[in-house]
This record gives sequence, structure tokens and C-alpha cells, in this order.
Amino acid sequence: MMKMDIEKIRLDLALGLTNTAHVASAGLSSVTPEKLKKTIDSVVTAYGLSNAPDPASVYTDRYLPPAAERMLPKNAN
Repeated sequence: MMKMDIEKIRLDLALGLTNTAHVASAGLSSVTPEKLKKTIDSVVTAYGLSNAPDPASVYTDRYLPPAAERMLPKNAN
């Protein structure tokens, strides 16, 4: 049912969004407080919310495996 050529394009797009310099250095699911704050502020502005939650109340990495286990394989893309 799948068209392999189209699915390959979709996979390449997803990998391109996931396999960034930040992910390469910090591992999957790693978030910088600055980027998270910027994202939260964008959502607050877009939806006209009255206040922005503290980034620490939105994200924690304490339930994630160690960063070494979240690193992408060197040939991931």
C-alpha cells in the first residue's frame, strides 16, 4: 500500500529535522533552556496567553536515559 519512493522522501525529511547539529552533540530529546523559552514565548504570543510557564515546569530530562544512549549512529543520515 505504501509507495516506497514517497516514503523515502518523508523519511529523509523527518531525519533532516531530527538529525541536527544539536542532536549530534547532545543526543535525542535534549533541550536547551534558551530554545525552550523561545518556543514557549512563541506559543504564548501566538495564542495570546496571559502568562508563560517556566521552562523547568514544562520539560525535564531526569526520566531520559543517559545522553550517551540517546546519541544517533554516526551514519544516521
